[in-house]
Amino acid sequence: MDTDDLTETAYRTITLAAEFCDYLKCDIGIRAERFSTADDYLREILAFLNRIFLQPEEYMESWNLEEELDAAWFQERVKAVIDHVTLTLATPVEKRGPIAFE
Repeated sequence: MDTDDLTETAYRTITLAAEFCDYLKCDIGIRAERFSTADDYLREILAFLNRIFLQPEEYMESWNLEEELDAAWFQERVKAVIDHVTLTLATPVEKRGPIAFE
C-alpha cells in the first residue's frame, strides 16, 4: 500500500508527526509499503508509537535528537498522534473521509 491510498483521516497521522519531527514522519510513512490495508497499517503504527511513547529517549537517541528536543515534550506529541490513530481505528472506514490523494 502507498500512503496516497490512505483516507484523509488516516493520512493525518503522518502530518501530525511531521508537525514536530521529520524523522518520525518518515518512520511512519515508510511502513505503509508493508501492508495491504489501512487498518493493518494503522495497527502497526499504533504499536510503533506506543513503543516510542514508553521510551522516547531511546527513539530520540537513535536519531541524535536528544540535544534538540525535550523528551517530555516529544512524548506528549507522540501521545497526541497515538490518540489520533486510536480514534481513526475506532471510526468506520466509510466515515474517515475520501482518499487523501485521489
